[in-house]
Amino acid sequence: MNVFDFFSLTTFFNTNTKLYAQLGKERSDFAPITGLRFLEDDSQIGFVIDPNGKPLTLEQMQTRLSQVGQKAQLFCLIQQNARAVLGFHKDESGVLVLK
Repeated sequence: MNVFDFFSLTTFFNTNTKLYAQLGKERSDFAPITGLRFLEDDSQIGFVIDPNGKPLTLEQMQTRLSQVGQKAQLFCLIQQNARAVLGFHKDESGVLVLK
C-alpha cells in the first residue's frame, strides 16, 4: 500500500481512530503503531510498533504522512523486519489494524 491509497481508503474513518499493526496471522494479535520512520529513503515509510506505547491516531498519522510523497510505500516494522502493508481491518473495539 502506498500513501495515496492509505489516504483514499481511510477518508471516511473518524480521525481519532487509534492505529495498530497486526503481528501474526490471528486478527486479534496486534500492537500499537507509535511512530514512523524512513527505511532506506523517503520512498519507504516504516510504522514503528511498540507493544507498550501509546497508539497514534489516524489524524496524527495522516499529518505525518502528508509530508512525504503519495507514492511512498508503507511497511510495518515487526521485530525489526519490514513487512509491506497490504490492507487493514477495523476491530470490534473500533481500532484500525493494518496488516
